[in-house]
Amino acid sequence: MKIRTKLLLISLFILLVFGLVLLLTLNAFNRIQRLEQGSRDATVTLAAWHEFNYHTDRFQLEPDLMAYSAEKWKPSWDLLAERIEQLVQNEELLRHEEVQYQLTDLEAYWAYLEPAISSMWEYFGESQYQEFFQQMGAYNITQIKTYFGANSDSEFNQYEPDVNQYFFLANKVYSASEPLQNLLSSLPEFLEEEVGVQSKRLMQIAIVLTLVGMLMVVVLILAFTSRLVHRLRII
Repeated sequence: MKIRTKLLLISLFILLVFGLVLLLTLNAFNRIQRLEQGSRDATVTLAAWHEFNYHTDRFQLEPDLMAYSAEKWKPSWDLLAERIEQLVQNEELLRHEEVQYQLTDLEAYWAYLEPAISSMWEYFGESQYQEFFQQMGAYNITQIKTYFGANSDSEFNQYEPDVNQYFFLANKVYSASEPLQNLLSSLPEFLEEEVGVQSKRLMQIAIVLTLVGMLMVVVLILAFTSRLVHRLRII
């Protein structure tokens, strides 16, 4: 084999080795970036959960129930539902077994809560209740419940079961909210730790592959030069 051909093969091998190192490094780096995005998504979802809880608590103190439910409470619920759906469908996060278990639990808790939240909205999003709440004036939902307790012969007593059902649903949401919040709170921290582990592993793999590639190149060069020296001696 001609010297030029051998040099060309060695050069191609060097390019192949370092190209492979670069490809593996970029692939690992992209995975880390997707994990970081997953961590940001989890943080945003947690923020949406806190916002929803705030408006749910505030809702019981607001006298203008219809307006507050439409302008504040319902949008915060829609945003939370959207964030959770995006999070549990994140393909990169689902590749991690431990995260997958957490997302499965999150999805199960949300499937339990969402119908109750949807039913809560029905009381304030349907026209049949508008006249009732308008007649109650400045009463918030908690005061309305107290009002029914003190006025057994009220003309609005037909709505008392609905108000009681609202509080039943609200208590259902509150009782199941802690484990869901714990899941949402633990995800960003876990993912940040995972990003750190993956980054460290990426650096180690890149160093090892680079050293192995350099070692193989050195071996090839030494083998080539030794044969070249041997030929020159013969000549």
